[in-house]
Amino acid sequence: MTSKLGTHAGAVWHRTDLQCHTPRDHGWVGSDQLTGGTPETEAARAAWADGFIVACKEKRLRAVAITDHHDIALFRYVREAASRDGSGIVVFPGVEITCNDNAQVLALFDPLADVEVVKKLLSKLHSLPATSPDHQDLAKGCVVAPCGLTVEKLFETVAVDVSLRESCLLLPHFSDQDAHKSLNAPGHHPRFVTLDADGIYVERPFGELAPQTVDKIRGKIKEWGTRRRAIVSTGDNRREDWERLGANACWIKLGEPSLEALRQALLADEARIAYEEPDLPSERLIGLTIKSTLLGESPVEVTFNEGFTAVIGGRGSGKSAILEHLRFVLARRSGDFSASDQQVVRELHLVEETLGENGFVEARLYREGIYETWRRDLATKDTILITDVDGDKSSVSLEEARRRFRARAFYQKSLSTTTAEKSIDQITGIAAAEAIERRREVDQAIRNGKRSVGVAVQQAAAHWQAVLESRQAKLRVQDVQDRLAAVAKLLDEGGISKSTLAIIEESPRYARTAAYLSEIEQVISDDRVRLHDARKSILNLPPVPDQIAFEEILLLKEESLKSRSKILEALETAATELSKLDQLRDRALSRFAARTSEFKGRYDEAVKQQAAHKSLIADNERLVAELAIAQRLEASAQSRESDSSGALNALAVERDALKQLLDDRRLILKEAAEKVAGQSGQVLAARLKRDPCPAECINAVSALLEGSRVHDAADKVEALVSNLSKAEVDGAWFDFSSQILKIYEARIMVGSNEEPSDDVKREIEKALFGSSPITQQQATKIYSSLTDEKVSAVLSAVPRDSIMLKYIDDGREIPFSNASPGQQASALLELLLKQEAGPLIIDQPEDDLDNRVVMKIVELIRRSKNRRQLIFATHNPNIVVNGDADKVVSLSSGGSTGPTGGRVAIDCDGAIETLAIRENITRIMEGGKEAFDLRGRKYGFDHA
Repeated sequence: MTSKLGTHAGAVWHRTDLQCHTPRDHGWVGSDQLTGGTPETEAARAAWADGFIVACKEKRLRAVAITDHHDIALFRYVREAASRDGSGIVVFPGVEITCNDNAQVLALFDPLADVEVVKKLLSKLHSLPATSPDHQDLAKGCVVAPCGLTVEKLFETVAVDVSLRESCLLLPHFSDQDAHKSLNAPGHHPRFVTLDADGIYVERPFGELAPQTVDKIRGKIKEWGTRRRAIVSTGDNRREDWERLGANACWIKLGEPSLEALRQALLADEARIAYEEPDLPSERLIGLTIKSTLLGESPVEVTFNEGFTAVIGGRGSGKSAILEHLRFVLARRSGDFSASDQQVVRELHLVEETLGENGFVEARLYREGIYETWRRDLATKDTILITDVDGDKSSVSLEEARRRFRARAFYQKSLSTTTAEKSIDQITGIAAAEAIERRREVDQAIRNGKRSVGVAVQQAAAHWQAVLESRQAKLRVQDVQDRLAAVAKLLDEGGISKSTLAIIEESPRYARTAAYLSEIEQVISDDRVRLHDARKSILNLPPVPDQIAFEEILLLKEESLKSRSKILEALETAATELSKLDQLRDRALSRFAARTSEFKGRYDEAVKQQAAHKSLIADNERLVAELAIAQRLEASAQSRESDSSGALNALAVERDALKQLLDDRRLILKEAAEKVAGQSGQVLAARLKRDPCPAECINAVSALLEGSRVHDAADKVEALVSNLSKAEVDGAWFDFSSQILKIYEARIMVGSNEEPSDDVKREIEKALFGSSPITQQQATKIYSSLTDEKVSAVLSAVPRDSIMLKYIDDGREIPFSNASPGQQASALLELLLKQEAGPLIIDQPEDDLDNRVVMKIVELIRRSKNRRQLIFATHNPNIVVNGDADKVVSLSSGGSTGPTGGRVAIDCDGAIETLAIRENITRIMEGGKEAFDLRGRKYGFDHA
C-alpha cells in the first residue's frame, strides 16, 4: 500500500470472508470443471477468478482468503484478477486443513507470499500430490482426508520451521459443539489451552454462537484456558451463485494488505474486529495542512484515521507543535482547561512566529454528512474561512466554529491542573460533554433571555412614564378647565349677556373638536402602516425542504397558503375601510371648517361687543388654546399608556422564561452529573453545584451602591448575594429583584423628585441591608442611581451553576481538588474516553499517570476509538501499541532552521503493521530492540 508521506490511511475497516472455496473443492456446486494446462483452460480459470472478484465487490468484501482443502492451485488466478481489477481487494492465500483429531484449521499466508511457501506447508501433510504441477491442472483437488497431524502437532510443525512461523497464521475451527469438525468438542480442552493461536474461526454468524462457546474462546472458562482469542466469522462458500460468500458478517481493520495486519487485528480484536457494520464517528478530522517555517517552505499534509491516530517522536520532534496548529485552526487554542499564562504565551509565540505573513493552517473535516475545509491564518485569525464541497466560502467567528465542530483539545498536563477556580467551567464541560448541543442551545437562549429582560425593563419603565405623564396631563386639563370656568364666572358677573357669554363659552368645544379630528387622522395613518406591515409578514412561511416533504407537511403548507390568501383579502378589506373612514374624516373636517368659520364670525362679534371685558376675554382665549394643547397631550399620553399596557405582563413573561431556562440548564447538568460515576469507572462522583455567590449578581448589586459611601459595601453585597443564593431554591433572588423593580417604579412615578420618601427609604433598607438603617444621603444616592441599565442588570443576573466532582479513594469521597494530579488525570481521561462527544485531541495523556493506570486507559482507548476519533501525541509505547493505534505519524527533528528546511519533519506514517512504523516505535519508544530484549531477559520473559 503506497501513499504520499503523511497521508497513509492507517488501519481501516474491511468487510471480510477468510474462507472461500473454488471449483477445485469436491463440494463445489454449480460451475463447469476448471482444468488447467492449455491456453483455453487457463483463460477459463482466469475468467472464473474475474467473476469471483466481481461477486466480492457486489458483496462489498474488501478482504478474502482462498482456502481450498489441502490445495492452493487456483489462488494465483484470483490474486491476478484482483490486481487487474484495481479495486484494492486484499486476497490472502490459504488452505483448509483437516487434522487427525477431527478438527479443521485455516492456514493463511501473506497476500504477496510465494506460493512455494504454501506448498512447503502442504508438503508436510499427507497430501503431497496436491503440490505437483500435474495435480494442479486437474479439475478437482485431492479428496479431503485427515492430514496425518493433530491440531496440536500442526501448530508445532509450523512453529519449528522459521519460514513457516513467520509467514503462516493458523486459525483452528471453534464453532459450537454441534458444528462439523470443530475443536470445540468434549476432550479437546487440554490441547486448546496449549495452542499458540491468537484467533479462531467459526462458520456461522457471531450472534448465533452459544454464550458458552464465546466464553471458552475469550478465556473465561478456566479449563479451556485464560487466553483471549479473536473470533473470525467466515462464509465457507462452495457455490457458483455465491450464496455463502460473505454470508456471516465480519469486519476487520487492516492497515496494510499483509498477514501482519491480520495478526495485529487478532491481537486487538475488541477494536479491530466487528460483526455488525461499524459506524464511523459522525464528526471527524480527515486531514491537516500546515504552511509554516516550522515544517519548511512547502505546505505539509498529514491525514488522520477515523479511529485512533498517535503522533510520536523524540523530544523536540514537534509533536506538540502539530497539535497546537491543529487547535489553532479549530479555534481550540485555549483548550478545555485554561492553560497557565506560560502555556498561552508559548503557544502564541510558536504559532505567530512560524506562520508569519504567508503561512496558514487548513483542516479538512467531516461533520455529519458535510465535508468542509477550514482555514485560518494570522491575517484573519479572529475568523475561520470555511469552504464547502462546491467551493462556496464563508467566514465564521471562532465561537461559531467551536459550536459547529465538537472537538475537545487538551494541552500537556491540562488534565491534571484543574484545582484553580477558573477550571470550574472546564470540568463542567467535560462532565456534560455529551449534552453539549443542549447546553449550547439553552446557554444561547439564556443570553437572549437576558437581553429580552433588559428590553422588557425599558418598556416597563416607558409604560410607567406614560402613566405618570397621563396623570399629569389629566391634572393639567382639569386645572385649565377650572380656570376657564372661573373666567366665565367673572364674565357673567361683569354683565355680559347670556347669549354673548354662551358664544364665548362655546370656544373650547370647537378647539377640542379640531384636536379630535387631528387624533383620528393620526390613528388612521398609524393603522395603515400596521396593515401594510401585516400584509408583508402574515403567515410568510418558508418553503418545505425536500427532506421533510411528507404528505401531511405538504398538506399543511397548502392549507397555510389558503389561510394566508383569506387573511390578505381581509386585510385588503380593512385597508379599504380605512380609506373610506379617511374620506369621511375629510368630509367631516370640511363641514367642521365651515362650522368653525361661521362660529368665529359670531365669536369675533361677541368679543367686539364686550370691549370693556377685553382682558377677561383675552384670558379666556389663552386658556382655550392652552386647553386644546393640554387635551392633545392628555390624549397622546393616554395613547402611549394604552399602547404600553402589556409591558408589565411582557416583563413578567420574560422573567419567568429566563427562570425556566435556568431550571432547564440545571436539569441538563444534573442529568450529566448522574452519568459521571458510570463513565468514570466509579472513581468519580458528581452532582449539580449551584453557584454560591454569582458574579453577575454581585456586579449588579454593586452597581446600585456605587458612590453611596455605604461602609463595607463590597462585604455587604457579597453577604447579601450569598444569602440569596442559598435560598435560591425558594426564588429568593427573583423576589429581591422584584423589590428593586418596585423601588424603580416608585422613582419613575414620582417624577423628578430625587429624594426617596420615608416609605421608599425603608424599602431600600429592607431590600439591600436587611432593614439595617442607612442615612438619607446614602438612600438618596442609591435611589437616584436607579436606571434602566442598572435595574436590567439586577433582573437579568444569572448564576454560573456547574458540576462538582468528588474523587472516590478506597471507597471514600474526597474533593476532586484534593486528589493527586495522577488521580485527576486518570479519572478525567477515563470519563472522556467513555463519552461520545466529537474528536478528542490530547497532548501526552500519559503525563502524571503511572503505568498501572496507563494500561487501564489503554483498554479504554481500544474500546473508545470506534465511537469517537482520538488524536494523541505520546511518548508511551503502551498507549500506541497496546492501545492499538490505527495510524501512527512518526516525526523527527528536521535539523534545519534556515530558509529552505523546517525544524520538524514527518519521518514516516502508517499502521502498527507498517514496517517503518514498527521499527520507529521500537527505536523511539522502546529504546531499540536490544533494550526491549534486555528488559525481557531482566524480567525473566522469553521473547524467543
